[in-house]
Parts: sequence; C-alpha cells; structure tokens
Amino acid sequence: LSSSKSKVELFFFKMNVLPILFAVRVLLMAEAFILNQDKLDLTKHKNWPLVYHDENCGRSKLPLARKSIGGRKADMGEYPWIARLVYRSFSDDGELGGCAGSLINGRYVLTAAHCCFDDPKNELGMGLAYVKLGEYDIHHIKDCFRGNCAPRVLEVGIENIIKHPLYGKKAKEALPSNDFCLLRLIQDVEFTDYIQPVCLPSAIEKDEKNLYDMILTVAGWGTIENFPQSRHPHALQELDVVVK
Repeated sequence: LSSSKSKVELFFFKMNVLPILFAVRVLLMAEAFILNQDKLDLTKHKNWPLVYHDENCGRSKLPLARKSIGGRKADMGEYPWIARLVYRSFSDDGELGGCAGSLINGRYVLTAAHCCFDDPKNELGMGLAYVKLGEYDIHHIKDCFRGNCAPRVLEVGIENIIKHPLYGKKAKEALPSNDFCLLRLIQDVEFTDYIQPVCLPSAIEKDEKNLYDMILTVAGWGTIENFPQSRHPHALQELDVVVK
C-alpha cells in the first residue's frame, strides 16, 4: 500500500471506531456539565429554542422487529437521527463514507471535531462534503424490508462547520471533551418516519438521570472485525456499552 493510502485507511479505521466512544463521551460530558452547574438554567440560554423539544424526539416512529439476543444489525428506521458523513477527494472527486453524527434539529448535525475537516491542504487529500440522512444500507439508494420501503436517502450539503473553539488547542482550558463539532446544513430538513432529531439533555434532568454504569446503545457503520483484516458493515449496526 502507498503511504497516502495507508494514512487514509488508518484514519477512517479510527473514525469508524471513535464514533462509539464519542457518543458515550457526549453523554458523559453533558451530564458532568449539568451536575457541576447547579445554578445554571440552560433553558434561559438564547439558543435553547433551537434545540428540538418535542416529547417524541429520540424515538423511532416505526414498529420494530423483535431482536435476536446478541444481534448487531439495527432495524430499518430504528435510529432516524443518525447522519452519515461523506468525504470527497480533492484530486479526483471520489467519495468515501467515514464518521457518523446525530441530527439535533432541522438544521444541525452534532459530530466529533476530528471528523470535521475541509482544508484542501490536509494530508488525507479529502474533505467533508455532505451528510446523508435516512441512511440504512449504504449499498442501496432506497432501502426496503419485507415489502416496506423507506424514502430515498436524503443528501444535504453543509453550509458551515463549527468546531469547539478549544479543540486542538494546547490551552490550559482545552479538554478531550472539546472534540465535538456542529454542522450547519444548507437547508432545513423535513422530518419523516426515517429522519427525526435525537434528544439532548437539559438542566432539568440533572436530578433524574445518572448515566454512570448504565447500559446505553450506540449505532453506526463502524468496524465490526479488525483481524485478519478490518471489515465494515453495509447496514446500520447497534452495540450496547456500559458507561464508565
């Protein structure tokens, strides 16, 4: 393998593993922030109205099949907030999927800052191009299961990439938890049974939920086998993890 190809493969291997850790980190970070800011009422923040507050956020609107014990494949439409990030080569316009993110309202996707790069001078020679919403099987433009078909996958361009201001900095205030990024989409997204926003924690929940030692479910298209060679699934996968 060439040096540049090896770098790309290594980077996207990490990106397919790290979203799982990132999903748990966001939850821990949110809880730690809430627990340490007893006097802070996030509902008073000027951007609070931008967060989706419908009581059905974070829920699939579709009837789901019964799971087999130990199963890894998610049901079609089970995680309608999952966004798949797509990168484009600066040299030949080739495209490659990498990170995942979560739709948090009709205009923004939350993901990891290390997934957000579009500088033509970066060593990988590619940049973040757009996101896919309503994705399930990456080999299909339109997914169907037992006669039930989802709408065509929605591809949405990115208007602005907003990284945490301390991400990548060596400042005293910089923390590993600064590894998050907001993607502002070029248009508002219309919600469907297969495209829905996830819920975000609020200060009101600080006395109601403690995530430590809880079993949470994460989803994505990450690596499911490392050796003898890495293997990536074509359908959305889910994994239970214990928060520590």
